[in-house]
Amino acid sequence: GLGSDAVNSLTQFSLLYEETSGVSISNKAFYDRLPNYAFSEFMKQCCERLLANLTPKILRVRRKWLRQFKDIAVHDGTSYGVCDELARVYPGKFRDQTPAAIALHCTYSILRSQPISLALTPYCMSEHHSLPDAKNFEGQLVLLDAGFLWYAKFKEFMENGADFIVRGRTKPRGTILKVYHGLPNSWEGRKLQDIKRPARSFDVLAEVRDEAQRKYQFRMVFAYNSEKRRHTVLYTSLSRSRFRGKNVAQLYRLRWQVELYFKECKSYTGLKKFQTGKPHIVEGLVWAAAMASIVRRYLLHAAVASVRKFPSQFLGAAHGWLLFGDLARCLVGNQRGLPKVVEGILEFLRRVALRTNPKRKSDLTDLLEVKATYA
Repeated sequence: GLGSDAVNSLTQFSLLYEETSGVSISNKAFYDRLPNYAFSEFMKQCCERLLANLTPKILRVRRKWLRQFKDIAVHDGTSYGVCDELARVYPGKFRDQTPAAIALHCTYSILRSQPISLALTPYCMSEHHSLPDAKNFEGQLVLLDAGFLWYAKFKEFMENGADFIVRGRTKPRGTILKVYHGLPNSWEGRKLQDIKRPARSFDVLAEVRDEAQRKYQFRMVFAYNSEKRRHTVLYTSLSRSRFRGKNVAQLYRLRWQVELYFKECKSYTGLKKFQTGKPHIVEGLVWAAAMASIVRRYLLHAAVASVRKFPSQFLGAAHGWLLFGDLARCLVGNQRGLPKVVEGILEFLRRVALRTNPKRKSDLTDLLEVKATYA
């Protein structure tokens, strides 16, 4: 139901199941089970099983200087407003506007084009608490937004064999230790907050301090956008000898893929339509929506791998209502027809869910390509 955006109430869930399976169920028995912890925990475990089994790599790197990484991971979060009755369980960050909200934290794999871990918390909690252990990212490049500007964590990444690119604040504070590119060498020793930035990109090694006044040294790339006339500040552990400033900026722009994933989840899973004061129902529905997106993307990736063309994730999601009906009827009915149904879905996706302008260049297509095999 969530995968096809075909329902907007629990009653419609029940009716859809009866229509698909041909089995009548008692409304009381149906509703009595949903508000329980067992429901949300069951849905969470099902989602974790799908993450473990339906997220193989669909992309591979094209550039030699990226082959040192096992994967490129993005961590970020999004929020869903929930019923005001849940304000005590899920207090929102902006209480005047949204008294109750839930945050979905996602670690997203660029090479898999899928989430690899998900977690739910009240929206009022600090984003820092959602970051997975640095050991999980050994051999990977990690991309983070400004909400995760945490110097001690950067150090943990490096100690555990991971590299990072993290967007910094617009006006960072620190001292220039070495100029790599774009500034006069005479500016070494000057304060970042005191210099007048030139209208071009530049690259430096800087010493910064955290709130406890502990000192850290990081490479900082100031990527200039001539259209917006401003710099994007990027902290990175990538070496200057292998990754030029423009490479760092291009890699960081891949972080936008997780934002597109969140937009897809919100646009094509109907979560905004549900209003319930039962926390376990809320959690269960969020996990169900995540599972719908995982299965939907798995089918889309399987379809495009044979033709080695980039898919349109949004076109695939928009056609979810055409995919999940036949698949569900087959799974609850005659499963012997499953191979034929799946092949029909894949063929349909090859026709309707490829990029409408495949020749258009992007950071994704410039750095990566679709693998020939997908399993």
